[in-house]
Amino acid sequence: MAFTDDISGWISATASLHESTVSDEFADDAGRAAETLVDGSGLRDAPADVMRMFTRLIEVGYAQALRDVRDGEYDDGIGERPEPGTSPAPAVAPTENLFDGQARGVILQARDVNLRGATITTGSEAAAGRLIAVPAVHAPEPDAPFSYTSRHEDDGRLVIAPHADHLSLLRAGGPLSTDRYARLPWVRSFDWPTLDLTVVNNTREVAHFHEALFTVASSRTDPRPVPVILGSAKGPGVTLENLGWGPMDDCVLRFHLEHPGEDTPRTAERTWPLNGDGRPTDRTAMDDALAEAGVNVAMVEKFRYNIGRAMRRALGPFSSGEIAVVGTLEFTQAEPDGSRSRRVHPYRGIIDFSLPPLDVPRPATAARHQVRLRADGDGYTVATQISQSLTPGQTGRFTVALGADRSSVHDLTIDLRYNGAERLDCGAVALELFRPRTE
Repeated sequence: MAFTDDISGWISATASLHESTVSDEFADDAGRAAETLVDGSGLRDAPADVMRMFTRLIEVGYAQALRDVRDGEYDDGIGERPEPGTSPAPAVAPTENLFDGQARGVILQARDVNLRGATITTGSEAAAGRLIAVPAVHAPEPDAPFSYTSRHEDDGRLVIAPHADHLSLLRAGGPLSTDRYARLPWVRSFDWPTLDLTVVNNTREVAHFHEALFTVASSRTDPRPVPVILGSAKGPGVTLENLGWGPMDDCVLRFHLEHPGEDTPRTAERTWPLNGDGRPTDRTAMDDALAEAGVNVAMVEKFRYNIGRAMRRALGPFSSGEIAVVGTLEFTQAEPDGSRSRRVHPYRGIIDFSLPPLDVPRPATAARHQVRLRADGDGYTVATQISQSLTPGQTGRFTVALGADRSSVHDLTIDLRYNGAERLDCGAVALELFRPRTE
């Protein structure tokens, strides 16, 4: 049997299903049963992750069976045998027991794979004879610089949010650094989240799906700024830029100058006022700092990008042409809930007089989406046409890319319309979209 990387998604999903299904009450019995079956199956030669997946699936099934017996689900049928000359009752179709009515709130969550945060959003609807809807997030390849993650809240909502190293560090108050972010981490990987709806038809009729309906309770622009250092500055300045949709209010850069590779300040600390986009209102603070460090600013401007003997003399202690700007970036930002917070981020930028400025690539913002949500609005609906028919016992998938004109947060519910006016409730979603603001 050949195993490919495609199976990693099932491995992770199985792990989350196991965690949410196999309780301590049945864990030991389920483990012993699984070990016995695996020992006689030949799976001991399979890759470790694959063997672990099969073991967990066996434990899930065994634990559910023990739970059903404990709850008396089979009291009427245990010990009964068909009468001579009669046929046994027909077997239940496998899809009818994928998720039973007990499974409300179960999370199928697989990190760094295409299936992200699938969750059962219905309880009684999961019984035989009903349709089951399982929403998830279809994400880019594992380890993509920009992707979307999801988690399941106790109230049943699927929470979807963007993920990139820079955004994660920023939200946690982490550092801004030229070395780390000279190139934006999501260049050529930016995309909108794709909602992946899996539907199981447990009815006796064909279900003709024709529309996905998004009912939006509220949409709000995300006002949080997203400061990024776009490479090194090619003069006495900073390459700080705000890619968010809200300003950095009362923004200042408290800094001193250092020689790259050293931790010793060459100047006293100065406070440099910046505007809401992170740009200096004037150069006074930087020019004063350069002069204190022994840099002849006028001569540097005259011989810029020509690192000869005269330029090296003008640069003083920074004869390599590079100067580190080290300190903290401080600003006040609005939060999505309307509150305000003061942010302080360690800052390390580079001024490089040795090379002319280079073009720094911008993040792509033309990603395809099928459903365009408003950046701001209340009580509206958006629909997109779909076309798929599911016969009894069949499983189908619907994928819909979601986007907006700005970074924004959305509170919405999803329904699939089928067979005319019938609707399948796919649950509630709390969605955070990120779209960088570019010139």
